[in-house]
Amino acid sequence: MPLILGFIGFIFAALVMFAWAAVWLVAALFWLAWPLVLLVFGAIAWRRQSRYWQKVQSSSAAARQAPAQPFFKNSGNAAFDEYRTDTLRRLDEEREKFRDFLEQRRKARDREAFDRYISERWGRPGDRPQGAIT
Repeated sequence: MPLILGFIGFIFAALVMFAWAAVWLVAALFWLAWPLVLLVFGAIAWRRQSRYWQKVQSSSAAARQAPAQPFFKNSGNAAFDEYRTDTLRRLDEEREKFRDFLEQRRKARDREAFDRYISERWGRPGDRPQGAIT
């Protein structure tokens, strides 16, 4: 009988030892692996976001390149449809003119700032480079 109890005690001690070894192994793997898990999740999120950005950029580029197609249907009233088409065409022309006006304003403002910088920089004696044309 004491031999059987000794054998059962040995088996129980071995099982407890293996259980603790398994617990420590899982803990060590978790402790070492959580930065890798975070990196994987970050890469997945980054990839999804970059796909979204690509989709947005490609759709906006396609919208800019595609000819303007009316997003509305005919109302059934030919006079109103003609008026609406004409008004939208005029608004598009005005928008283009305004965009050109803004671009000219930006260029003029940049030119004015550059000219002011050059006049201030070269306006002082001794600042002109050697061989500068006056």
